[in-house]
Amino acid sequence: TLFRSQRNESFLSEVNFVSRYALLLFGGDVDVCDNAIVLDGWLKFKVGDKGQTGAILIQELRKELDIVMTKHIMAEETEGENGDIGVIEKECIDVMEVVRTLLLDE
Repeated sequence: TLFRSQRNESFLSEVNFVSRYALLLFGGDVDVCDNAIVLDGWLKFKVGDKGQTGAILIQELRKELDIVMTKHIMAEETEGENGDIGVIEKECIDVMEVVRTLLLDE
């Protein structure tokens, strides 16, 4: 929450930490600009030595994560009577493992 004092000073309260990878993977629109990723047109993350390649890798991981989550949601909607949603594809498990590693290492 943003507050303004009588002396025209700004204060923030009730602010929580969110990791950069959580924002990049689950946040708004992502654009790649040179060696940075821009989230929602204003929040800029420098990618580092990898330059544009690293930014594109993050962008592609996000696309794969969206596919995995969509498959999971669709599988639950078509769930059988016995609760069996089938075997999750190896690709889905691999993507989830990469995301888990990124979020835990930060």
